[in-house]
Amino acid sequence: MAEAAQSRSLEYTPTWIVAVICSIIVLISLIAERGLHHLGKFLKRRRQDALYEALQKLQEDYTCPMMLDFV
Repeated sequence: MAEAAQSRSLEYTPTWIVAVICSIIVLISLIAERGLHHLGKFLKRRRQDALYEALQKLQEDYTCPMMLDFV
């Protein structure tokens, strides 16, 4: 009986919990994107061109799969 109580499926999970988890995931994604943006601005001011180009490639790899997940 203890096993049945611990292995709850998504069907029986309250909607607000699912909404909170999705919101946390979106919030973490937005924070990471803004952090990369500010890092890019910092690297551009310091004239770190090679690091800035590497960051641009990282941002392309990071944002493209995220966009495809929502489509």
